[in-house]
Amino acid sequence: LGVHSEDSDIDVLAIVPKHVTRQAFLSELEPILRQHPSVTKLHVVPEAFVPVIKFHWDGVDIDLSCACLPLDSIPSPVDLSDNEILKDLRDAKDVTCLNGPRVTFEILRRVRNVDSFRTLLRCIKMWARRRGIYANILGFPGGVAWAIMGAFVCQLYPNMDASMLVEKFFWLYNSRGFDVPVKIASIDECRPPKGAAYMSQWSAMAAPPPP
Repeated sequence: LGVHSEDSDIDVLAIVPKHVTRQAFLSELEPILRQHPSVTKLHVVPEAFVPVIKFHWDGVDIDLSCACLPLDSIPSPVDLSDNEILKDLRDAKDVTCLNGPRVTFEILRRVRNVDSFRTLLRCIKMWARRRGIYANILGFPGGVAWAIMGAFVCQLYPNMDASMLVEKFFWLYNSRGFDVPVKIASIDECRPPKGAAYMSQWSAMAAPPPP
């Protein structure tokens, strides 16, 4: 999203052709990374929602995941925002791995002034981190959630500068009930492409009731 800071981690996605399995990618890359002098704190988490190799490279926190496309070779460049890329995927983990860059492309496409959005998001992320409420594994919004909340404010006030957007962000979410989902795109625009029947579509009716 272009809002990284000095202490941000780096999410890296490797796109591999169909003859490279995720199991082989994780198991064969692990010993190579362990032997590299720049790599420390290496952990492989194959059972995670997004299977990942976590490590530090010269002190920089890196999460490396992999998505396997049903292709004999990977073209350069490859457009991950194209829904057609999801059609013939057979492993749901490939979808979740592709989700990160695809969501990033979609969020940026949905705001009119990207620079103002990025300034707003930097402010909100810094505020959330300093107050210890930035971590979805702890029950708080994570990076994507804060970004969607910020994009929603930018959609409501597309001509405001960043300083006013920060004020509107806190005003809006202080008074808004969260029983209504925060959406930056209609549900109809987010339907799975034909040929991807294994992908479920989000529904407000199927969402868990508030506590």
